[in-house]
Amino acid sequence: MSSAAGNVIIFIKVPGDVYMLCAGSNFKGKAEPSNIINTVTSFMEQQADVLAAYLFGSLARGRGKQDSDVDIAVLFSPSMEDKFTRFNRRLEMEIALEENLKRPVQVVDLGTASPGLQHQVRKYGLLLVDKDRPYRIAFEVRSRRRYLDMQWYDRRRLDIRLKKLGDEKW
Repeated sequence: MSSAAGNVIIFIKVPGDVYMLCAGSNFKGKAEPSNIINTVTSFMEQQADVLAAYLFGSLARGRGKQDSDVDIAVLFSPSMEDKFTRFNRRLEMEIALEENLKRPVQVVDLGTASPGLQHQVRKYGLLLVDKDRPYRIAFEVRSRRRYLDMQWYDRRRLDIRLKKLGDEKW
């Protein structure tokens, strides 16, 4: 449980690795965090091409404010291969949710996101919709492997840059 400016935020673990957020808030004219979760979950469950959806960012961490945007990561069906179609679907979902929630919404295609962003969503995000658990788990395993593989390269790149900085004369 955490508290931010008088808002009480409670995280509850429920079966199936899904986390729900219950909150008391005074967002004026905008959807409260608990309503955001219900609205996004209901909306994403109706999207035939979305197999999983996560809430991430400040609202998922319990740090949402009145002007916080809503960050959602979606895992599309593997049959949706065309990047242009996926891009258009993200925009359609953003517009529909923004109209409903009265807040800015960003929908991220988890399948094309960077390994670092995928890691952040897996680690800190709240799984709201899970229509194909085996597919989602297989995706998360591949994503975790890519992230761990990239960490070695990222550390090596940082070491080289730090060495170059140390070698430069000021």
